[in-house]
Amino acid sequence: MTCTEARQYWMLFLDREGDSELRLRLQDHLGTCPVCAKWFAEQERLEQEIKQCLSAGGLTSKLWDRVLYKAGIRSGQARRRRWPIAVGVLAAAAMVLLALLIVQRNRHVASTEFARDAAEWHEHRVRGDVQPEFVSTSDQEVDRYLKDKVPFRVHCPPRTDVNFKVQGAGVFFMKDRRQAAYIVGHVAQVPVSILVLDRAKVTGLPAEGFHHSREGTYQVTYGTIADNVVVVVGETTPDVLERLLHAYGSYHEG
Repeated sequence: MTCTEARQYWMLFLDREGDSELRLRLQDHLGTCPVCAKWFAEQERLEQEIKQCLSAGGLTSKLWDRVLYKAGIRSGQARRRRWPIAVGVLAAAAMVLLALLIVQRNRHVASTEFARDAAEWHEHRVRGDVQPEFVSTSDQEVDRYLKDKVPFRVHCPPRTDVNFKVQGAGVFFMKDRRQAAYIVGHVAQVPVSILVLDRAKVTGLPAEGFHHSREGTYQVTYGTIADNVVVVVGETTPDVLERLLHAYGSYHEG
């Protein structure tokens, strides 16, 4: 696990959430990376101090000086009450920060549940419990098939220039009854599933960028592309899955 990957999961780790395998991998990383271990400790200390300060009331410069000092942001020598005006600014900033922490935590939990559903479906496909409704090695044929099967727009699947070899497609309903199109194939002999949903029907996901999650032995990468939410699942690296996301719908559609 890299430092970047570890820090993506710090809220799950501090909240003692996530699967046991993920927590073991995080603990292994923190045990061998003093930089990340210090970073995790600082995040936890800052969050605790902000919560305690907001719940205590009486926002004084002395109290905020103590918060910043304990969080490691302000040195002991600098603990002077010279900034009464800044107290209100810091209080507002702390409230915003705490709100962001709560929102980010909620988003992460929702995103993890979403990714878990996708990984579970992919596992059924890998085991052979799910067979493609439509079998084809042609991205154009798969594209035409899906356009006739779902009420929302589905764009072209990735082509072979990103080493994705399409094998088929179909439609299914996720656990929450949201309809999803799927495209299945291989990247370097590794089974990969691409799930496509109507963006208007999906809530609780981060609004911008691509996001990664590890669910058991599978990596899950997902993000919004045009009018779709696209989820890519496979037992490979996040950068491989992200290339597939970038390639989704990226060429001319006839």
